[in-house]
Amino acid sequence: MFTSLIFIVVSILRLARPELTGFYYDQGRDALVIWDLIKNGKMFLIGPTTGVEGIFLGPGFYYLLAPWYWLGGGNPIWPIQFLAFLNIIGLFLLYKLGEKYFSKGAGLLAVIFAGFSYHNLITNRWLSNPNPLTLTSIIIFALFIKLIQGEKKWFALICFLMGLGLQFEAASAVFFLPATLIILIIFFRSIKMDLRNFFFGGITFGLTLIPQLWFNFRHDNILFKAFQNFVASSPPTLVQSRLEFYFETFTKHFTLASFEWRWVLILILLVGLIKNFRNLWQNNVFRLAVIWVLTPVLALLLYTGNNGYVWGYYFTGIFPIIYLLVGSILVKYQKVILVLLVGVIVVSNFPAIKYYFLEDAGAITLGRTLAVVDWIAKDAKGKPFNVDVYVPPVIPYAYDYLFKWQNVQSSSKNVELLYTPYEPDGPHPERLKLWLARQDGIGKLESEIKLGPITIQKRTRILWQ
Repeated sequence: MFTSLIFIVVSILRLARPELTGFYYDQGRDALVIWDLIKNGKMFLIGPTTGVEGIFLGPGFYYLLAPWYWLGGGNPIWPIQFLAFLNIIGLFLLYKLGEKYFSKGAGLLAVIFAGFSYHNLITNRWLSNPNPLTLTSIIIFALFIKLIQGEKKWFALICFLMGLGLQFEAASAVFFLPATLIILIIFFRSIKMDLRNFFFGGITFGLTLIPQLWFNFRHDNILFKAFQNFVASSPPTLVQSRLEFYFETFTKHFTLASFEWRWVLILILLVGLIKNFRNLWQNNVFRLAVIWVLTPVLALLLYTGNNGYVWGYYFTGIFPIIYLLVGSILVKYQKVILVLLVGVIVVSNFPAIKYYFLEDAGAITLGRTLAVVDWIAKDAKGKPFNVDVYVPPVIPYAYDYLFKWQNVQSSSKNVELLYTPYEPDGPHPERLKLWLARQDGIGKLESEIKLGPITIQKRTRILWQ
């Protein structure tokens, strides 16, 4: 009964109020590509861009979302809910893994940590390409368990899912490859792979690369050249700064408590690990999980690309397994201590979750950007108008898509009625100031309203061109 209640609550948290999801540059860009596929049948060989200039992901994410945009008539809420549902399935699989290979308590703890983590919640509701990697990584991990138990028939499917993961988020899924190699070496006696397994694994993995390879050879090796430049120019990083980043990234996915409390929780975890290490290490699934987690963590400790930056979503593929590992360690504590510990962790996330669902006054959400489009459509009353939108990433793809989806079209010619909506730009207020100054030279301000943090200005054009 308690387990069912937990699943009901964490499911509601992922499905409730989808209009609160962010819809920004990336989401608008992706939606425009998918819209072109639905309306014009324009196929594509590549997907979203990566953080590395010139390197693109495969098209898997776009084709995954296309049916849901189509079913929803272009409404972004449909794919948002679909991705959230995938993550609910992932939570269920995580629970079953914990229950089967550790204990029911370990599985339940993993779900509680993942389900009530504010940052994991936002990731699960994120309309972005790393999102599906949460589920696929759990499935891959479950298949690896089968593999080390001697069921080598699953290797081809593992390779296919790893290739698919690379289409969702390369910076995270790329570490599946060295992790696989390490697993094959350490567990080679129980796996007993043969050439036939490697052959079919290579075939299924290669199939996922066909669209990008085709695109690359049609465009003068553009992807290969970009990758070579990336490898040649990627700088080393400092261990201390990376460790500080790890501390912040991994602890905030459990608790939003103070810095001191996070260290207390880490010490409790370490004591539990040391005390029960021999028993835990005898469990092959625990050892498999450690390899899965440590491979990217150690690989990124000394070296990084993307101009020296590493982002939290690079670890999307290992966060579920981290929850499982922590659950398997903490479940060894006495119930009183465990209840208090879990209470501190879960309760620390409540204020942020509550603030999110009450709609943060400063948040730019799908609901608010769509409200801008609706307001302009109603205010224009069928008259021709122009619109010029300012957003911090400069290109307002989100608004471009929402205007197109709602069939609220700006005139291709300069007309008298001009709308200039803009979002706040905290990091670069000077850019917004210059943009507003330019608008003052183009149109006379008649009125303005605010929809949350977004300001809509209504102007009369001064300069006719």
